[in-house]
Amino acid sequence: SLDDQIKANVLVSTMNSEDIDRINKDLRTLLNEDKNFYGESDNLETNLLSAHQKFISTYFQIKNLIGSIARGKLPNATEFSKIAENSFEESYDYWEVAVNELNKLLKKRITHHRYLKYMSTVISYFILTVSIIIALLVIQSLVRRFDNIVNDLFQQAKTAKAANKSKSVFLANMSNEIRTP
Repeated sequence: SLDDQIKANVLVSTMNSEDIDRINKDLRTLLNEDKNFYGESDNLETNLLSAHQKFISTYFQIKNLIGSIARGKLPNATEFSKIAENSFEESYDYWEVAVNELNKLLKKRITHHRYLKYMSTVISYFILTVSIIIALLVIQSLVRRFDNIVNDLFQQAKTAKAANKSKSVFLANMSNEIRTP
């Protein structure tokens, strides 16, 4: 019908201008994320480009079938079903390849972040241990100084006591000599 031809024309037009651009931009974004966000993968680009090409091939087959409907030529129902099913399978395979490859990269990034977290924990424990050792050495030094000060004070007290005793003996002797003619 004319109504179906108009709908098919609109769909083919959309597939030409918007969908294929979006699909290609999504691929470029995914490949750029590989390098910029997840780290590089040896096989992401190869696997993804292969799946992309297969999907694009079936995409154009579907677009051509819809184009023939737009021109008023109805395709064979079996042929249309076969191409539609193949296109669906290729789109799913494309999606699955992208998900699997990005999961590998994500696991790689998670492993890297776990390593960084582990290393920062090890470094923190090391710094803490060194800080405790330094604090213990400072405390030990302060205790030695305190012991030396206390010993010096006791020594000075003994000396003062001995001097006081000598002074008392001297004064007693002098007093005794002064009183005795």
